[in-house]
Amino acid sequence: MRLLTGWSWRRRPKGRERIPVSEQTVLKTEGLAKAYGSFRLGPVNIALEQGYVYVIMGRNGSGKSTLFRMLTAMVRPEQGTLEWFPERSAGPPSSAGQVQLLRDIRRNVAYMPDELDTPDEGWSLREWRDAVHPFYPAWDDDCYRRLAARYGLDEGKPMKKASKGTRRLAAFVIAMAQAPRVLVLDEPSAGLDPFAWKMMLEDLAAFMSAGDRTILMATHIVEEIRRLGDYLLFLDNGKVHGPFEKDALAESWRTLWVSELPPAAEALPGVAAAEQGTAARLVSRSPQETRAALEKLGLTVTEERPLEWDELFWHVVRNKGKEVKRGE
Repeated sequence: MRLLTGWSWRRRPKGRERIPVSEQTVLKTEGLAKAYGSFRLGPVNIALEQGYVYVIMGRNGSGKSTLFRMLTAMVRPEQGTLEWFPERSAGPPSSAGQVQLLRDIRRNVAYMPDELDTPDEGWSLREWRDAVHPFYPAWDDDCYRRLAARYGLDEGKPMKKASKGTRRLAAFVIAMAQAPRVLVLDEPSAGLDPFAWKMMLEDLAAFMSAGDRTILMATHIVEEIRRLGDYLLFLDNGKVHGPFEKDALAESWRTLWVSELPPAAEALPGVAAAEQGTAARLVSRSPQETRAALEKLGLTVTEERPLEWDELFWHVVRNKGKEVKRGE
């Protein structure tokens, strides 16, 4: 696919290393950025590989929806480059190439936004399907019918009369029926009941079973991260951190309870945070180093646990911020 650079060609700034790509790379961005008033998203520098589920976590208002809309060419970036399937790119970017990119996104990438995205909320699911399916070359009507029936959707009911969960399911069915190679999902299960939620996770797992597909999704639901996620990206104040391999990241961060809090605890190797409550507690990004330092002080680790995902997000972002400041 052709290179898209803020809808026009810009050179990569001097001194910026080129993000490596491989035959398995499905998405690459370099210096992608967009500003809204005082808020600035980016620069975003990521490379995502096929065959994995990437989960992006961030607080409300951190820029997740804007990022997704830039990646799917629905919002124009102010600077930077965006490439889908970069190893297939050939020749310098051009207007014709950008048109082809938009076509290729439509053919290969399905985006499910966080809000219902129909021209008219009075439309029914059937009217939505009739309006959009000609624009998607790989549209799979069998998939559409199967999923609409599986979720018990009334194809003739106006979307404005449907519950939030039903509207989310309708958007999910439309996205899946596009038969994409890549799914971009913004809080896909928000508003679902437990039964529909379980079925959606089953359908996403089945989608990934082909082996050459990719999901980029935003979620705050711990069980979705645990079941589906391979890599994590953290978005905070417009900055993207990651991707981090989920299991390795979870293994490298630990909460340690100790017999007593040592002096200058946060200066110990690996320690990211320390607090004294009913028990002394350390958060470590390198548990082995921290345990060794505690042993030298004659202190005992009484309990050790992995961090919850929301706490892990907070500490990783905080730690990355400190690294940036040290490098200034």
